[in-house]
Amino acid sequence: MYKYLSWIAVIVCMGFIFYLSHQPATTSNQLSTGVTHFIINLAENIFPDVSNAQDVRLNSKIRKFAHFFIYFIFSLLVMYALQKSRKGSHLIQHVFLTITICISYAVLDEMHQLFIIGRGAQITDVFIDSLGVFSGIFVYLLTSRRTISNER
Repeated sequence: MYKYLSWIAVIVCMGFIFYLSHQPATTSNQLSTGVTHFIINLAENIFPDVSNAQDVRLNSKIRKFAHFFIYFIFSLLVMYALQKSRKGSHLIQHVFLTITICISYAVLDEMHQLFIIGRGAQITDVFIDSLGVFSGIFVYLLTSRRTISNER
């Protein structure tokens, strides 16, 4: 049961990435600008002396962080799904498969954006996505080792 649910979660995550990257540039920018303004308003409520003079730079950083974060989650989901469905294989095989699946999807996602109005492929986004993938795998390995050592 968990095997199927874990792969459904992977597919949902892939669909979410596709949905976000399929938005025209103006729609995508409106979404990230809305998130930026929410964060600025939250920061101003917590720290009244904060200035929002750097909205554009913050918006760009939020967009890049979103790339990192979604691929971080994506890699965790893929690692978990592989662990649930490939019980007899070695963990290192799961790592390489996860890297292959996630980074290939990041490249395909950027290529897909070439066909979206106002969007383009950014190699830097693939690098940021890859950092998210490697970070997710690292966190997965850390937490899975703790779980394994706690079970012994």
